[in-house]
Amino acid sequence: MATATDTKSRIDPILLDSVPRSVRQRIGSIRARISRQALLLGLIRFILTLATAVVLSFALDNVLDLPRAARVIVSGAAAALLAVAFFKFVVWGWTHPADDDSIALSIESAYPELQDRLISAIQLERELRDGDAGWNSRDMIRAVIGEVESKLANLDLGRVARRERLPRLSLLTLMVVAALVVFFGTNPVLADIWFKRNVLFLEKPWPRDVEIQVIHEARTVVLGDSFTVNVEVLRGEPSRVTIDTFFADRNDRDHDMIQQGNTYRWTYQNVTESFEYQVHAKGAAPSQRFSVEVVVPPRIEDVEFYLEFPGYTQRPPTPEDDPVKHTALRVPAGTRIRYRAVANRPIEDARLVEVSPTGGRRERGETEADLVAKAFASEVGTPFDAAHPAIAADDPRVLVGELLAAIPALPAEDDGKARARPNRTRRIAFGLVADGIMTRRPTVFEVRVDPDRQPSIDVIEPGRAKDVTPAARVRITARATDDYGIVAAEIGYVIRSGETGEETEETTIVLQELAGEGERETVRDLVAGGRDIRLRTSIDVGGIGAKPGDRVIYTARARDQYPDAREAPQARTYELRVVSPEELLRILQERLLRLRSELRAIEKLQERARDLGLGVARSSAAKSALERDERKKLYESEIIERKVSTRLGLVANELDLIAEERRQNKVGDEEEARWHDELRDIARGLSENDVPEAARSLEGLRKAEALDTLVMRQTVERQDEILTAIQNLASRINRWGDYTEMIQRIRTLIGDQEEIHERTKKKVRDGHK
Repeated sequence: MATATDTKSRIDPILLDSVPRSVRQRIGSIRARISRQALLLGLIRFILTLATAVVLSFALDNVLDLPRAARVIVSGAAAALLAVAFFKFVVWGWTHPADDDSIALSIESAYPELQDRLISAIQLERELRDGDAGWNSRDMIRAVIGEVESKLANLDLGRVARRERLPRLSLLTLMVVAALVVFFGTNPVLADIWFKRNVLFLEKPWPRDVEIQVIHEARTVVLGDSFTVNVEVLRGEPSRVTIDTFFADRNDRDHDMIQQGNTYRWTYQNVTESFEYQVHAKGAAPSQRFSVEVVVPPRIEDVEFYLEFPGYTQRPPTPEDDPVKHTALRVPAGTRIRYRAVANRPIEDARLVEVSPTGGRRERGETEADLVAKAFASEVGTPFDAAHPAIAADDPRVLVGELLAAIPALPAEDDGKARARPNRTRRIAFGLVADGIMTRRPTVFEVRVDPDRQPSIDVIEPGRAKDVTPAARVRITARATDDYGIVAAEIGYVIRSGETGEETEETTIVLQELAGEGERETVRDLVAGGRDIRLRTSIDVGGIGAKPGDRVIYTARARDQYPDAREAPQARTYELRVVSPEELLRILQERLLRLRSELRAIEKLQERARDLGLGVARSSAAKSALERDERKKLYESEIIERKVSTRLGLVANELDLIAEERRQNKVGDEEEARWHDELRDIARGLSENDVPEAARSLEGLRKAEALDTLVMRQTVERQDEILTAIQNLASRINRWGDYTEMIQRIRTLIGDQEEIHERTKKKVRDGHK
């Protein structure tokens, strides 16, 4: 079997040497022309691509005023595009010229009359060279090649390499390049800005019709503060100025800034996170992005108070393991307050500032933070009895210090008097500085200082002016109260002469504490520390030298545990009017007569109540239920019975007082005392038992749905019995009053007779002398 080499050796050498050479020469000349044209076209395309990239880069940056990062991206993309264009349009076209087949096809496309003979000849020639002629005869190959060669000799192959678009593209390229040269030549400033911004990536602004300037002074803002962006218009009149804000997780865009003259403003209220912002103005380049960092101001996170109470309170100090945590303290005057405060960050400096100045007030609009700042600026001490907080050596976040809870004195007016009552509540703030940042919302705590109240003492027995005889021993009962305890109490009295009006020097009687109740009440020496105690003493009217016509004027005083041993304000002054036994009996008799008049009035009330009940009983005798009008009458009767009960109680009390004064002043006899006690018991029994029972019965009848005629009759009978008892009580007082008045007149006559007898005896003795 013959090989390819053998086949080649059998080909006609004339065929291999002559026909391909003539064809290749013509094709080679065409290839050279096409390569030159391709190189020129590639350069034109590259130049147009370069011009387009420059124009687009210029337009985008000029219109949008791209930030540096965007310009780097755009320029990088343009550079990559130009590199691809240069490789594709220039390098690839130059290094990869057209092959014979492509050129043959181009020739046959230009000259259809070749009828594909040129491409056939070239392919046959390639087959002969490769030894692949196979079944093709030499005569046929020679005929085809000869025919192609003869036709090519008569054809103008220059039209095959001619490019119709090349002149137009060349003209367009020249025009574009000329336009760029003219534009940048007449605008060298713009060319320079573009070059520096998009090649050197410098921050050089574009010139605009409108020019703005963002005033960005602070790059940090304290958490919770406000932050204001101010924009000044340097040139032009923008129709709109907006601001975009960029947070970590969201963006807020296109907010219209507020115009104030030639300045635009936007305020971020209560800033809580870091952000960036950018300002846009119509007709102006966007501003750069400004960053704002939020910093946390120093603040107190925890505070503990330890209270050391003054000795007069007898209160133990705050335990070290159980401090006071709340920031509203109420303490007695003189309390020493120690504190331990923990801040959120290390502290450089600290102040205690009173944010509600005593005797003054803040300026309009002045905040607690302003007062703190003022305290730091003035470098003055705290305006009360306290030192600046000390920073703990082992932990700069910890502040320790103490202050004294005292009631401040107000400045005096021109006449020396204080202007107003001192403010007992003091609002105190911790002012802190950390990393140069001052407290924005200072922690405020209140100290309400309770001054030691002066003790209060009131005489509750007798509690009024009292007529006494020289034989009386008057019992005085008082009640004393204090916030921390009574240590001493006394009665001070003077005797004012009824003849001359002169007063003796004051004499004091120590009050003793009354212990126990009822019949077992006893007195003991005062135990210091009682806050609400009853006290008792007595005054022996004759024993202190008081005579009829004199007045014993007394008052009560008490002292508490306060170091200054301040006395209570002088209580109400009381007096004992000293009278003769006869005068006292007359006074008591007058009081009895007033009681008789009171009983007559009570009798009329009771009669009215009885009549109302009796009327209802008669009108409802044949009924099973009360009508509305009848219930109304029962209600009126019930109200009257309650008034009767109250007034009978007052009568009983007055009878008891009269009997007590008789005993105390040693006037009258045992029979009179028993009579008074009996009258008192009758009045009290009516007041506390009989009359209230009648009122309750009337109430039950009024509220019942069905009428109980038996209960109704019994209630009216009880009302009638009460009326009879009141009448008897008044009658007995009347008869006893007549009797005692007669006895008094007899005693007066006997006294007058004894006085006449004594004067007669005196005259007789004087006559004998």
